[in-house]
Amino acid sequence: MIQQVTNENSEPLIKLMGEQLLKIGFKVGDIINVSFSENQIIISKNKETEKIQALEQRNPSIKKFIDDFELELLTA
Repeated sequence: MIQQVTNENSEPLIKLMGEQLLKIGFKVGDIINVSFSENQIIISKNKETEKIQALEQRNPSIKKFIDDFELELLTA
C-alpha cells in the first residue's frame, strides 16, 4: 500500500523491508538502481555492488570517506 507522508506536499511513500527482499537477493548495504515509467517502478541491484563491497572490506577507510563526505556512488 502507498502511504502518505506528513509534510506540506503530502508526498506518497513506499517502504520496502523484510524477509522478502532477502529472498530475492537484496541485502543491507546493496547499491540499487531505481527507474520509473508510467505506472511502474523498477528496483534492481547494481551489478557493481559486490565489487564495491569487496573494495570496502579490503580498505574500510573508503566507506568512512564516502560517509564522511556524504558522497553518492554512481556506476555506469
